[in-house]
Amino acid sequence: MDKNNIMGIFFIIGLIGVSIFTVTLLNHLFELSYKEPNTKLTVQYDCRIAEISVDYPQQVKEQCRKLLMPPISYGEK
Repeated sequence: MDKNNIMGIFFIIGLIGVSIFTVTLLNHLFELSYKEPNTKLTVQYDCRIAEISVDYPQQVKEQCRKLLMPPISYGEK
């Protein structure tokens, strides 16, 4: 084999490697772009202003009342 044939073989092998890498990368990017996010949305409300805020849902206001209610003691120690 002469030098030109060896260079041609290395060129073809390199071209195949770059092609496989490109297809794999594009496939990965395609999967990531259509994947549902794994994050879960959590909403926190400040119970200190629940009674005066019109933006709080009624269910949240009721839960805040229960959380902020002082414990009742009936004289038991």
